Amino acid sequence: MSGPWEKYQSGPWTKYAELPKKDYRGEGGGRGTRLEALLIGARQGVTLGFGDEINAGVRAAGDWMGGQEFGASYDKRLEHERGLLNQRIRSQPTAAKSVRQCWSPAPL
Repeated sequence: MSGPWEKYQSGPWTKYAELPKKDYRGEGGGRGTRLEALLIGARQGVTLGFGDEINAGVRAAGDWMGGQEFGASYDKRLEHERGLLNQRIRSQPTAAKSVRQCWSPAPL
């Protein structure tokens, strides 16, 4: 039995469908577990929110020593790190945000 809404399932609004989200688990990324979210949140808290930039810089420096251009590598790595951070916050919002807030006064 079909409902009256079935004739409206496709239409001009389907072109506005949400784009598939990129999976950022490639390099060293895991499955999005709570522990991973806690560790990423702690890293962001201890570094006052600069953990993704620091990690991207260190990895880009390694790429630079391997012969790649630092700026392009840094941009690529930073996009990856921020995507990973956002993905973990979406998958485990309470764990990532709460530990980041708890660890943020640690460097002070």
